Amino acid sequence: MASSSGTLTGKGEPQFLEGERVTPSFFRVFGVAQAIGRAFRDEENVQGSQRVIILTNALWRNRFGGDSNIIGKPITMMENDFTVVGVMPATFENVLSPTAQYYVPLRYEVSLPQACRSCRHLRIVALRKSTVTIAQARSDLGRIAQNMRSDFPKDYSNLGFMAPMLNDDIVTGVRPARLALPLRLPVCASSWH
Repeated sequence: MASSSGTLTGKGEPQFLEGERVTPSFFRVFGVAQAIGRAFRDEENVQGSQRVIILTNALWRNRFGGDSNIIGKPITMMENDFTVVGVMPATFENVLSPTAQYYVPLRYEVSLPQACRSCRHLRIVALRKSTVTIAQARSDLGRIAQNMRSDFPKDYSNLGFMAPMLNDDIVTGVRPARLALPLRLPVCASSWH
C-alpha cells in the first residue's frame, strides 16, 4: 500500500482528499467486505486498466448523500474519471491510514520511471497464521530482508524492517477491549526502509 491524494471535482466545491493505493488483497487481509459494491479485481491492478475507486462510508455519505446508486458511476478526481465500484462499511477503521477517504488500485509497475527499489514508499500488511509465533514471523521477515540484500545489494545494502504487531499497537492502554477485535485482524505490518 502507498499513500495517495487528489482533488475531487464535479458537483459541489472541489475537495482535496487523502487516500490509499492498495492491492486487491488489501480488503481480504483486513477481513472486511464492502458495504455496497465490491472489492478490486486483479485485472484492475494493472497499468492501463479502467480507473476504479472505493469510497469510505464517510465520504460516500457526506459528499454523495449516501446514494446507493453510485456504484458504476464515474467521479472525477485528479483530472481523471474513476468508476465507483464499492463503498466501505461505516464500521471499517483503517488503523494504518485513519485519514484515508478513498482507495484506488496500487497498479505498481516496476518498469515505470517512478518505481524504484530504494524509494521505501510502500508498506506491507500481512496476516500471521495462528500456528506461527510472533518470533517466527519476525525471523521470516529477517530472512526475506537478507534475501533482498543478497539479490539486490546495490539497492538494499542497508535494508531493515519494522514489524510491529498491529494487535499490540491497537490495544495499548485498552487491553480489555482486545476480545472485541475481529479475529482476522492483521497482526503484522512491515515498513521497508
